[in-house]
Amino acid sequence: MTATERFEAILNRNGLPDRIPIHLMGIPEYSVTRIEFNEEEGELAGSDPFFSDERNMLFTPLGDRTLAYYFGGEDSLYTAGSFFDFERVIDEHGQIIEDQATAAKYRSRDEGQYVNYKGRRNGWRKLDTGHRYTWYVDGFLKKRGQIEAWFGEHGWPHEHAAARVDHEAVHEFQAAFGDRMFLCGHINRAGLFEETWFMMGMDSFGYLCAKDAPFVDKIVDSILQQDLNAVEALKPLHFPCIYLSDDLGQKGRPLISPRTFKRFLYEPYKALFGAIHDIGAKAIMHSCGNIVELLPMLVDAGLDGWQSMEVPAEIDHAAVKKQFGDQLTLVGGIDSSRELTFGSPASIERHVRAQIEAMGAGGGYISGPAHDYLKVPMRNAIAMRDAVHKWGRYPLGS
Repeated sequence: MTATERFEAILNRNGLPDRIPIHLMGIPEYSVTRIEFNEEEGELAGSDPFFSDERNMLFTPLGDRTLAYYFGGEDSLYTAGSFFDFERVIDEHGQIIEDQATAAKYRSRDEGQYVNYKGRRNGWRKLDTGHRYTWYVDGFLKKRGQIEAWFGEHGWPHEHAAARVDHEAVHEFQAAFGDRMFLCGHINRAGLFEETWFMMGMDSFGYLCAKDAPFVDKIVDSILQQDLNAVEALKPLHFPCIYLSDDLGQKGRPLISPRTFKRFLYEPYKALFGAIHDIGAKAIMHSCGNIVELLPMLVDAGLDGWQSMEVPAEIDHAAVKKQFGDQLTLVGGIDSSRELTFGSPASIERHVRAQIEAMGAGGGYISGPAHDYLKVPMRNAIAMRDAVHKWGRYPLGS
């Protein structure tokens, strides 16, 4: 089977594929995986049969996909949505530095903080590799007046048009590389929940939910309209599925209560998933953490698949398969933060086999790491790839 046929069989429950496909998250430039690959690429080119087959060199019109393909990745995301953004450097007191010369001096430092268009206060640090690493610190817009003034000046999310899509490049990719890599759509940004609380911080989010619910609705609706614009931009490309992201969970439980989700996010997500279905696509959501308590509402709203399924989040993968396997495509579930990072090829094979046994029966499962490869040794990334290829063939156990 081709990669596209394999994924479509899983997503559409159209019989069993020849084997379970693999979805990889990111392999950043600063990751151990990529650094080791770059160091050993010359030697691999002369010793690994993968590199002797020109068809494995995926230099596509949407970029080079060879690295992901080498580590087993069989799908690629084409992103649409608003790409409008900026970074405003802030000083030690949390104030935006307006003077450009002073801001430039701060940017030259090895670490610092900035605020982006969406009101996220992020930190950055220059790694030993020379790469820049960023992370979320807090919301910059703590009060309603600050939020209204900020987006009054810079435009609300829905007021920024979705970027134009490259129809020719997408169709060329599907025609020339679809046998080896399945292409699906992707909405560019964090989700309705993340985008809302990131701009203000969780404390202000909780306060506004209790004291000014209509204003929270206004924010969520603006982000929703931005997403709907992205779905409309993707419509002419006829993707079988659309990926989106919203980290709703933490270790052991969701980040918000089912009651809060029902009040503020159920209807917006129902509208978003409905729009995705209206263009003939499935809705697949990445969400870190344990969101099992929210799954009944997400499924009822129209969610078709859940990606991540982190092992350290205390998820009972077999139980999720039993309860939701007929309704949800399960994606991921391989422990990237512990097993792939600290395990051995032998222990990784055992782990992969156990997860396939827990979620692979009857189809509906796409294997892969729960999250990005960060400190995953290259040999462990290869071990995961090989284990899925070995134990993921249907009928399972054969």
